[in-house]
Amino acid sequence: MTTTTLKNDFSLHVAELNAKKIEAVGMLLDVKDENTLTKVMSYIIKVKENKPLQPCCFTEEELRRRVIMAEKDIANGEGTSHEDFVKEMMLW
Repeated sequence: MTTTTLKNDFSLHVAELNAKKIEAVGMLLDVKDENTLTKVMSYIIKVKENKPLQPCCFTEEELRRRVIMAEKDIANGEGTSHEDFVKEMMLW
């Protein structure tokens, strides 16, 4: 591989990376919820600082509240069945 080829490959990689950055900025501009934006920013900061990402952490109160909400959703026929979720996932 020649120096010119390496330089062209590097330039292409940089161009692709910059295109992805522009796409990400566009996605951020579409976010309407401050909480979502804060979570995204927090994630980016952790990645930049090379900190290990923690699994999702809820307080016991938050977890109980989410379980109650989920049980209400199920009782009201809301939500997605496992089978439907698997079908949807296959389209990703």
